[in-house]
Amino acid sequence: MARKIRKDITVGSLEKKLKLAPGSIKNIDGRDARSDKKLETLQKEAIRAIKKPAARKATPKPANAKSSLAKRTSTPKSAKPLTADQKTAALRKVKHSPKATQSMVKKVQTAIKKTGKK
Repeated sequence: MARKIRKDITVGSLEKKLKLAPGSIKNIDGRDARSDKKLETLQKEAIRAIKKPAARKATPKPANAKSSLAKRTSTPKSAKPLTADQKTAALRKVKHSPKATQSMVKKVQTAIKKTGKK
C-alpha cells in the first residue's frame, strides 16, 4: 500500500513524485502553481473558491422611480433641513478596519453604549 501524500509537500516535489511534467498542477484560475507552493494552500484556495457566493446581477431600476439619492436626502417634517455638506457626509460609507478583531469591536460597541446611557 502506497503512502498518502502529505499536505506540506510542495508542488514541485509533488510533480516529481507523481512523475508529472513541470507546470501540470494549476491554480484555481488556471495559471501554473508555483513550485514552492504547498498542497495545503492549494486545497484551502479551492475550498474558498467553492464557498464564495456568485456575483450578484444588477437589477434594472424602473424609469419612473425616484432616485435613491433623493430618498436618502429627503428630510422628514420634524427634522432640521440639511446643508449640502451634511447630505454628502450622510452618503459616505465608513470602511471597516481589517485589523480590528470581533472581540475588540464588541468591546468598543459596549463602551459606546455605556457612555450614551449616562
